[in-house]
Order: sequence, then C-alpha cells, then structure tokens
Amino acid sequence: MRCYRPLPPSLEVEAVVVAPAAAARPRGRIVREEPMPSVPVQPPPAKPTVPPAPTGQTAAGPLPAPKVVKGYTPPQASHAKPVPQRSQVSGRWRMTEAGGKACELVLTNAGLLDQYRASTNGCASEALRSINGWDLKGGEVVLYARGAMIARLAEDHGGYRGVVLSSGAGLALAR
Repeated sequence: MRCYRPLPPSLEVEAVVVAPAAAARPRGRIVREEPMPSVPVQPPPAKPTVPPAPTGQTAAGPLPAPKVVKGYTPPQASHAKPVPQRSQVSGRWRMTEAGGKACELVLTNAGLLDQYRASTNGCASEALRSINGWDLKGGEVVLYARGAMIARLAEDHGGYRGVVLSSGAGLALAR
C-alpha cells in the first residue's frame, strides 16, 4: 500500500476535462465541462474537370513509334525453358569430377532447414563427400555442405554441369 502526502493548498492542481470518453472516469476534480462552439460546415470547393485524353494519346501528345533494330528478334515465350521442379531433380545421380572420377549423389525431398537432404557415396574429393544439402535456385542445382555452398550446376542436355566453388574444378550430374 502506498501512502502519498497531500499537496499543500498553494500547489493543488485542478484537472480540466474538455471532452472525456463516455466510459472513461476522469481523475481529479472536474471544474466544469463546456460545450465546444459550433463551426459552420462549408462544402468542399468544386474540382475542375478535365476532358479525358483521346485513345492512343496522352495529355502531352501522341506516343512515339517503337524503335526497330535490324536483325533483332524479341524473345518469344514459347522458347523459354521451363524451370525444373524439385521432384524432377530429386533422385539418384552419377556425379563426375573434372578428372573423370565418378561417385553417387542422392537428392531427396526431405527438408533440412531451408534446404533439402543430399548424400554422396564413393566420392574421392573431400568437398564432394561432405555434401549434405541441396536446393533449386532458378534453374540451377546448388549443393551445400553444413550450410556452405559447395557447387552450382546449370541444366545441360538432361543433366547438369557446373563447378566446385572451392577448387574451380568442373562437375557434372547425369542419371
């Protein structure tokens, strides 16, 4: 329990509440509530109207003609390669290092934090033996070891080709 000493009469403060909320209880003494003076309401000023611009033109004038460059054909949507899905990439792969040494890589759909689980078997390189995760970044397969990026591989004729980032050695995946 707290006890406060009363203020001396010369320092006593009176609280004035102008517009209290209906459910709120004012603290202190209320001197007097006075209604606020009414203010005449005026309608907002009218906005000037602007006629809409004719089709094909802006307020500044007609649009410029598009530039034509000889020999350039804009890319077509039908030529774009579809981005591979995780289910298409997961499974067993034969991983071949630049020197021709091959080992097995298994990519699963099981989650591993923000990646997916991977495992290797029979790899000569320590970097490749340590691979334990993978992910798809755009159209690339990215291989990880304990959270660090080990290799990036891009799609190449049904397989994937890339490099081991620590050594710069070439790396290929084939089914």
